[in-house]
Amino acid sequence: MARDAFRVESHDEGRRLDRILRLRWPEIPLGALARALRTGEVRVDGKKRAGGDPVIAGETITAPWLPPGLPPEREGKALPLEILWEAPELWVVNKPAGLLTQPGRDAPDSVAARAWAREKGGGAFRPTPVHRLDRNTSGVLLVARSGVGLRALQEAWRLGRVEKTYWAVLWTGDEKIPEGATVDFPLRKDPSTNTVTVAPDGAFSRTIFRTMIRRPPLALVALDLETGRPHQARVHAAAWGYPVWGDRKYGVITPLPGAGAPPRPLLHARELGLPSLPAPLEGLSGRTFVAPAPEDFVHFFGPLDGAPRRVAKYTR
Repeated sequence: MARDAFRVESHDEGRRLDRILRLRWPEIPLGALARALRTGEVRVDGKKRAGGDPVIAGETITAPWLPPGLPPEREGKALPLEILWEAPELWVVNKPAGLLTQPGRDAPDSVAARAWAREKGGGAFRPTPVHRLDRNTSGVLLVARSGVGLRALQEAWRLGRVEKTYWAVLWTGDEKIPEGATVDFPLRKDPSTNTVTVAPDGAFSRTIFRTMIRRPPLALVALDLETGRPHQARVHAAAWGYPVWGDRKYGVITPLPGAGAPPRPLLHARELGLPSLPAPLEGLSGRTFVAPAPEDFVHFFGPLDGAPRRVAKYTR
């Protein structure tokens, strides 16, 4: 059986064993990780350990999977990754639509794989996306370049110290879309179908919409995600009555005469603000990162990068 053995570096001192495994092999199902821990296929310095146990720098972890990396045909080939801003602790990436955040079983190419190839040989830490964007969502994505950076950014997410503004092209039909709305329908995900629905027993969710441009039957809308549920923007837009154009799962794909329809949901992570970061990244507090308007938005709306960076929030 193929195995991997690696030393715990200072980046990961004190982290849970199961979290180390999850970060190293994001494509392995959680059930398989748990089973390997339970049966002792994962060992720390030759001993069986529980997933919740903290690890110590210098210990050796062995696991029943191939060492993570790009497929052989991609080794040594750093695929394109658009870096909007960089520091020793992180990259701010402009993720294109169609690229996974993390590799999948049948789709090894991803932001994570490209970031790792780019940093190869630069240190023991494997660059790790701090959050996720859906495969067909473009825009701002943070990639941690150190363990301390990753933990500080994850803490900022946990404490709600991250501001996320998306752009979406919504289908309005013949209706005049309102100036904005606050949508707070609770959402529930069905893992078996990877779909999200509005449900009374779902998780609290809130999205604030603000209309920027009306061009019937379309509208360009800014969305502030006050929570971060899976598929939240798309499901809340549909529940508001103005679904995301190009969204085959929750929206509409009606073509425009002479212009057609987009091949993906027109959703773009436009801005990410970090108003207050914990140590050691406090020097980055107050920064806002902006991803340029993607080509498919420009195709239907014309030049957009002169649009206001901060759209006033809509209130009830």
